[in-house]
Amino acid sequence: MAQTLSVLVAGLLVIAVNGCAGPGVAVTGGSGLLPKPGALVQLREVTNTSGQTFDVDVEGMLRQAMLAALQEERLEWTRQARPEHFALDLRITEYRPGNAFQRWVLPGYGSTVLAVEGAVKEAQTGAVAASFVHQRSVHWGGAYTIGAWKQIFDTVAGDIARDLKVRIERGGQFVVYLTPRADQAAVPSPGEQAAKIKLAGVTDERPDRGRIGTREAAFGVSMGEVHLGQNVADAVGQALRDDLIAAGYRVVDSGQDLTADGRLRKFWVRTDTTPLYWDVVGEIELELAVVPAQSARTS
Repeated sequence: MAQTLSVLVAGLLVIAVNGCAGPGVAVTGGSGLLPKPGALVQLREVTNTSGQTFDVDVEGMLRQAMLAALQEERLEWTRQARPEHFALDLRITEYRPGNAFQRWVLPGYGSTVLAVEGAVKEAQTGAVAASFVHQRSVHWGGAYTIGAWKQIFDTVAGDIARDLKVRIERGGQFVVYLTPRADQAAVPSPGEQAAKIKLAGVTDERPDRGRIGTREAAFGVSMGEVHLGQNVADAVGQALRDDLIAAGYRVVDSGQDLTADGRLRKFWVRTDTTPLYWDVVGEIELELAVVPAQSARTS
């Protein structure tokens, strides 16, 4: 029988501290060009400014991933589209392919890292509308992270596209970026006899998936929406994976002792304000089902 655990966590910082997504920063320029609802994005230059050369075409991989992400968010500009659009230039400032076996032996060793800087410009004048930095890291894991050296391009591109979508449609709304546990503190590697657990994934079942909260000033004055700089279900799943490893489990993709899958019911942050104080209140509700591997095979 599945063992179901429902967790209601007060405080968004629980995930913000333990999340796996690398830090990202977006800075709106002074041109006043954002927001421009309905505007599209033309991907132009993709360059490698890391000072390193690689055995794979990193510029081509990022370009392909970015075009797919823009299509996913319905932001891609084509010549057949309306003329109003922004131009996007990207620079790879750091890339480390990493090694899944090394990460399995010692978390943090053999990490996969991708850092990308970019600028969104008005297509006709070249005026900068926004500049940003996005970074993702994979510090832990074994066989299930073997393809991280390639998958990380899709992940970073997806983060950038979601960020652009929010800023083009809504302007300078508040966007939250998460810092991985492995970037904050050393975590011991699980022992050889540690229980092995497979995460089937986290399904996002929130009624409002487009944002994670709202901000208000005193007397209920709206200060805009709060958005996460990555897919919310992915962030929760990665945080769960990180915490399991930190607790001494081995997270695997086969040969598991336990299988877990989650349903995200709530992920919301708000501000409670009065003329005298300002509080941030967060709620995360995750329903986690954990079953022994034998039960999973026979069910």
